[in-house]
Amino acid sequence: MPEAGIGAMTRFLKLLGAEEDSERVLNNICGGWDLIRPLGRGEITSLEAQQLLVEIRARVANFQPGVLDVVRAFGGQFGTARLTTVPGGETLESQRDGKVIKFRTDWYFKGLEPGEKLTVTPSIASEVIYLSSVVDGSLGCTYEPMEGDKPNVQEVLDTLPKVEGLQWIVGNTPTVLRVLANHLQETDGREYLLRGIYTWTTDAYESPSHGLERLIAGLFAPDGVLVSYLGPFESGDSVGVFALGVPA
Repeated sequence: MPEAGIGAMTRFLKLLGAEEDSERVLNNICGGWDLIRPLGRGEITSLEAQQLLVEIRARVANFQPGVLDVVRAFGGQFGTARLTTVPGGETLESQRDGKVIKFRTDWYFKGLEPGEKLTVTPSIASEVIYLSSVVDGSLGCTYEPMEGDKPNVQEVLDTLPKVEGLQWIVGNTPTVLRVLANHLQETDGREYLLRGIYTWTTDAYESPSHGLERLIAGLFAPDGVLVSYLGPFESGDSVGVFALGVPA
């Protein structure tokens, strides 16, 4: 590859490295080599590299046929699992501006104070299998492992059924909110998921007074959804794991 092409690839990989779901993005690249042909010509701008990632994220990852039926066959909380599609690249701002979902507060849209940092990654472009509530027994779990009898998020995910072609995850905030919004629309405005409870997300908020915290989302009701934050070692009794199944 020409030296200029190597530089272009380096810039692209640096951008890719900033993607939280970089493995999924790489899988999409492998399925769409036509998207990265500009890298071979040896000239690509940072703007073009950003656009390339947007196009890759927009390619929806799909399940193989029958995966939802396998999940439902486990019965119990899995018996009523549903399938929806999340468009990639959505942010809290775009969901607000596009009226995807109503928000009950707007602190995350306002300017941050010195020392504060809010990290919210864009929604994933994927089919998603979801349950009607948080995983049974997950209320009160912590995000990170800690001593004691409280389970953490990964331990909860590890208890879920192993299904070929599916991976259970905790979504980022825009992905979770899109699932809530889709379900409300698909039930003709009758069913608000996470009503009265929160789920952990992978996004983070940091401040000089609170340190590093994780965003939690939920309490969805006609007046909107609430996005707040909680320390990763804290275990709020109303916070659990709203597990999302995505193509593996």
